[in-house]
Amino acid sequence: MSEAYERERQNNARLEELSSKVSALRGVTIDIYDSARQQDMIDSTVRFLSLFFFALLYSRPCRDLRHYTISPPNTSPPSIYFLASVC
Repeated sequence: MSEAYERERQNNARLEELSSKVSALRGVTIDIYDSARQQDMIDSTVRFLSLFFFALLYSRPCRDLRHYTISPPNTSPPSIYFLASVC
């Protein structure tokens, strides 16, 4: 009886270890998903704003785009600057 009790205790301990590992993996997976979703949202916003501002600039008679800059992707939030001349 003592041997069966010891095996049951070991099984319960391993089950607890496995449960904690699965929970940690689930948390990491959710974090990766959230991060990817946020990055996708940022990318789509930057694409939209780029198209919008280019359309705005091209609608003007003067199209000097030499001073167009986008901040590096690691800045938060990403910034788009248009220093084009206004005619």
